[in-house]
Amino acid sequence: MGSVRPFFAATQFHPEFLSRPNRAYPVFAGLIGARARAEKRNKHRPRRIDTRFPDRGDGVTLFAGENNRNSEPDGVIELCTFGGVCVTVRAAQGDVLRVAERFPTRKAGELLAFLALARERPASRDAVADALWHDADSAVARGRLKQTVSLIRRALRPFDPFDAAAPRASIALAPRVQTDVDRWEAGQKRGDRSALRELWAKGAFLPDCDLPWALSARARYAVPPDSAPPTPSSPTADAVRLLATLREAGIVLPGEPGPLLLNALSGVSDALSAPERERLRRQHAARQQHVAARAQDAWHTPDASRILRSLDENRDDLAAAVRYLCDAKPCDALALAANLHYFWYVRGHIQTGRELTETALCASDERGTQARADALLSAGHFANCDGDNRAAFVRYREARAVYA
Repeated sequence: MGSVRPFFAATQFHPEFLSRPNRAYPVFAGLIGARARAEKRNKHRPRRIDTRFPDRGDGVTLFAGENNRNSEPDGVIELCTFGGVCVTVRAAQGDVLRVAERFPTRKAGELLAFLALARERPASRDAVADALWHDADSAVARGRLKQTVSLIRRALRPFDPFDAAAPRASIALAPRVQTDVDRWEAGQKRGDRSALRELWAKGAFLPDCDLPWALSARARYAVPPDSAPPTPSSPTADAVRLLATLREAGIVLPGEPGPLLLNALSGVSDALSAPERERLRRQHAARQQHVAARAQDAWHTPDASRILRSLDENRDDLAAAVRYLCDAKPCDALALAANLHYFWYVRGHIQTGRELTETALCASDERGTQARADALLSAGHFANCDGDNRAAFVRYREARAVYA
């Protein structure tokens, strides 16, 4: 046994209860000492083949060992974002080693697509976390970013798509990563319509993502293949393309309420007339009111989980609708905020729910209505969950007065 494993131990008690940082129990001290001696012996030992990654028959053998921990096989990583995220790993000879079309989470693909748009300079980790998890606290968002990076590295192991030379507070794709976004930009500079047509045929940029930066990029890379050679973009041109893309995708339909991320309108304000912009906002708010009212009636039905997932995907639309109604129709803002109370609470969006509910209460001057009583009760619950017991008591007392 000693020739295979330099250290082996078995216990039938709990030595961790008798161990201290400065006075380790012999079992742990012996294990750490054996590992240190093994490190010293293997320091100059030749690398060995890792059987987890055997020779695939293409002449590329993946090695791993104590003195080869940070080495990677030669190859190129191709990242495709048009029509969905797909990662292809090719050997130096051009043979395909691995194809990853699915990742453990949707955010993994969104992270790779976001970094593909930021190839000019490394992106700040805080900026990336805010772009992908804007509704979460900064600490929670940074933790989720770290987890997502680990998931991507495990999915593509031993190939690392991230740049190890990037600053510690930044994150970027490695130079070996080739993206279709880079090919689009290169074709745009050359005026090569055949290259744009080839990418256009694959589909839209990150089609399943409705985050503001993805909508903006989708509009930017939505040039018809048979049009004139692309010209340098301007805010107005980007706005027109964004609105056309939303209409073609069925997101904005003339005369019919349709979900529209109002944050994306910040880029199209210059291209829309005031009446059209107001009409789109009104349609969007009406749509979100309908969705929230329908969800309120389904919380205690078998469809509750499906409704929660649907609201979670459109939480930015819901928040934008509440803010718009606070200015346009405060009474409807109260009702919408009250209907979303259960969703915000279950999904853990306590601070978002409290902020929007308090905003709706301050915007409305109605007294004694059912909607106000429900909103006061929601505000008190959010304040209690947030640890603000004094504010919760005030809101609960106001709600009791209305209900009485």
